[in-house]
Amino acid sequence: MGVVTNRYENRLASTKMGLHSQITLNNTYNRSFYYPGETLSGNVVITSDSDKKVKGGNGTVASVTIFYLIFLYINKGLRLRICGIADVKFTEREQRFQHDSDSLELRHHALHNSTQNSLSSSTSSSSEYVDVEYRDKETYLDVTINIFGYSGMDTTLKSGRVNYPFQFVLPYGLPSSFKGEHGSIEYSLEAVIGQSWAFDQKSYVPFHVVGIVDLNSEPTAQMPVMVKACKTFGIIFQSGPLDVTLRIPRGGAVPGEYVPFVAEIFNKSDKTVTECLSLHQEVEYFARGKSKQQKNTILEILGETLKPGADHIWHDNVLQIPQITPTSSGSCRLINVKYKLELEMKVSGIGFNLEASTPFVIGNIPFRNAIYQPTVPEQCLDYDPPPPYTEKGEKKSSASNADDFELL
Repeated sequence: MGVVTNRYENRLASTKMGLHSQITLNNTYNRSFYYPGETLSGNVVITSDSDKKVKGGNGTVASVTIFYLIFLYINKGLRLRICGIADVKFTEREQRFQHDSDSLELRHHALHNSTQNSLSSSTSSSSEYVDVEYRDKETYLDVTINIFGYSGMDTTLKSGRVNYPFQFVLPYGLPSSFKGEHGSIEYSLEAVIGQSWAFDQKSYVPFHVVGIVDLNSEPTAQMPVMVKACKTFGIIFQSGPLDVTLRIPRGGAVPGEYVPFVAEIFNKSDKTVTECLSLHQEVEYFARGKSKQQKNTILEILGETLKPGADHIWHDNVLQIPQITPTSSGSCRLINVKYKLELEMKVSGIGFNLEASTPFVIGNIPFRNAIYQPTVPEQCLDYDPPPPYTEKGEKKSSASNADDFELL
C-alpha cells in the first residue's frame, strides 16, 4: 500500500509569538486507527519568524509509552501529555431514608409497606427517591514528555523551519476505542504551552486504537454452534409448537467476513411468523459496584413469512460482519463489549416472539486455515490483521516508562 499522510496543523493566535507548528504522520497501513504494538513515525515541523528563547524551568517526566505527537512553543517550556482513559457515568433511581436515627425503623416500615414504597418524595415523610450518579475512570496511558524547557537550562528555538522526525510504539494490551450511551474509552494527545504570568494554552487531538482479539485463542469462537428454541401459543387451548434451530460453522468472525448459517423453522402453531436473523451488541458499564446495560442492534436480515403449518430451511443467505468494535478482551474493567447472534420469529398479532440466540465473538485476527475466509474485496476491509506479537508483549497492559518514544 502507498503512504498516507495525516496532518494536524495548529497556528498560534498571537502574532507576537509568530510561531507555526504542524505534525505529519506517515501511515503505511492506509487506515485511520492503530493496533497496539504498531510503530508510528512522522515529522513535526515548527516554523518561527524569529529566534525564540525558551526559559528553563522545573518539570517532571511521567512514564508511559506514547501514541501521538504535537509540538507547540512556550515561554516556560513545551510539554506533551498523552492519555488513554475509560470514563463511565450513569444514574440510578434509588430510595433514600431521611432520619439516620430512625433509619432501621423506617427501612423496616418501607420494605413491608408497598404503598409507602410507591410514594414520591413529595408525599412521603420517611423516605424519598433520588437519582444517584455513579461514575468511575480507568487510565491506560498517561505520560508527560518535556520537549523544550523544564530542564533548568534556557533553550533557543531558531527562526525558520525546524523538522523533528519521530517514532514510537503503542504498548500491547490497550483496549479498543469505544463511545457508548453511558461511557467511553478514548485516547488523546494534549500539547501544552506553559506561559509565565499567563494561563497555559492547550491543544487537544483524539486518536483511535483497535485492541487485538485473536479468534484462534478464543475457544468459544472456534466451535460450531447450534441453538434451539420452542414455544406454543395459547393458555387454555394451546397451539402446536413453533420450533427453530440455528446452526453456524463457528462462534466468531472478523469484520468483513461472511458468516453462513442454516435456520430450520417448523411452524406447527396457529401463528404467522417472519424470520429475522440479527447481530446485537451488548455493552455493560461498571461504576462503584453498580452496573448498567445497553443493547444495540448492529444489523438484521429478514427471511420468509411462514403461515401456520409451514416449514422452511433458511440457508440461502449469509451475514456479513460490519466494521465494529471487537469483543472486549478483559483489559478494561469498566466497559465490557460483547455480541450475540439471534434468530427471531416475529409473531403477527397477539403473542410473544420466539428467540434463539448464541454469544458471538468479534475479533481482528482471523482463524488460521479457516474454511470460511472473508471474500470481501481488499479495499473494503478497513480492519487489516494486527501485527505479530509475542506472548510476553501480549500480557503487557500498560507502559511504565517513556523509553519507547524516540526523536530521531
